[in-house]
Amino acid sequence: MPLPAAAASGHPVEPTRHRFLIVRYDDYSPVVPYRRVSVGVELERRIFELFRRYDARLVVGVIPFPIHDQTVPRRTLVSTSADASWLSDPNDPWVRLLREYVGLGTVEAALHGLEHRRRSPAGHRPGEFRWQSPQWQHGALRLGRDVLASAIGRPVRVFVPPWNAWDDATARCLATLGFDWISPDFHPIDAPIGTIRVVPQCASDVESVFEWMRSAKPPPPGAIVVLTTHPFDFEGDQAEANLRSLEALLAHVAASPEWACVGLSDLPRRSLEEWRRRWRAALIWHGSRRLLDDAGIASSFVRDDRATCYAPEEWYRSRQIPWRLAVGATAILSLLVGWVGSRAMARYGFRTRGGSRMVGYLAAIGLVVLVLGAAEIARHGYVIRGVRWQAICVAVGATLGFLIRRRRGVREEHDKDARRWRTPPSTPDMRPIAHSR
Repeated sequence: MPLPAAAASGHPVEPTRHRFLIVRYDDYSPVVPYRRVSVGVELERRIFELFRRYDARLVVGVIPFPIHDQTVPRRTLVSTSADASWLSDPNDPWVRLLREYVGLGTVEAALHGLEHRRRSPAGHRPGEFRWQSPQWQHGALRLGRDVLASAIGRPVRVFVPPWNAWDDATARCLATLGFDWISPDFHPIDAPIGTIRVVPQCASDVESVFEWMRSAKPPPPGAIVVLTTHPFDFEGDQAEANLRSLEALLAHVAASPEWACVGLSDLPRRSLEEWRRRWRAALIWHGSRRLLDDAGIASSFVRDDRATCYAPEEWYRSRQIPWRLAVGATAILSLLVGWVGSRAMARYGFRTRGGSRMVGYLAAIGLVVLVLGAAEIARHGYVIRGVRWQAICVAVGATLGFLIRRRRGVREEHDKDARRWRTPPSTPDMRPIAHSR
């Protein structure tokens, strides 16, 4: 199905029954931060033309000041001018190609970082903007936006963070600089309310998305699927196979009366509050699914292939009760396992008072270690897996089991001592002993 005229021109559309496919093509620049790919522009022209042929739009993440190696010295914002970017040369073949297909409405240009440099601390989740100061983020986003907007001759409203990593400072700076959309991943982040619309990445494999879209369970109306691709996906041994899969996916969308392949700015422009609620509902849903998947019981409670997409808030809300019950049941079961296990070990494994106390100490130490580990994982920017949450619940149950048993033991000892002191001492029988003759 061809795109509506409004979508082809890059203006928002308001269909009520469409499902939306958004294809991201990240790392667009002559200098690709991966040594294993070429630097020719022929691949990009082939991909852009494929989308034009099927009246589809492609979100292209452009790197204004790309680096070929992470060891390249960092550039400072003060000493960096727009002329230092490859985008400042109108005769550059990459710039000409980008301008051509942006003008045709096929490409929606998105800012994809500044240098695509990993600025996160060692051991932390990779990212260029997350953990950076608001002053640096504001300056980097403004410089990148201005350079890209000047090259394509129109405003830049979309930001795709390198490695999908961002934080609340990123959201605030984007809102201040006039960005409307950000496309990260489903990583939990506390973005400020009413700052920017979030449309996260849903998949990175073209073939899996194609198979999912042809499945018997269609997603709800208004659902969004964000497919992320990179230059390396279309080079090497799997290059032709991936290109054929991409063409088959676009042909399927073009022939469907329900699907449309659009850009982020073509999505329904609902209020920021609506998009914020949708984002938070999706985060809770995916976090709960991850926990239940780790527990091995997701298929029994909330198994639904349509969760692959970025569904409307109503879809998540209508399914709140089953997965909340499942998550609660998983936590309670883990607590009971720890509680019963500690009681059994204290009663049958260690019959001495010291052995029982050792069980409790080990459980408490394990709980502290697990909690500190979870805090460290969160501090480094990674998602805490459900297995760790289950282990924490088991450790909590074991610790509670020991404390309850210990308290009862102390109470029993106290009651025994009290009964001993209340019982009057027995007096010996002073009657004479009869002796037989």
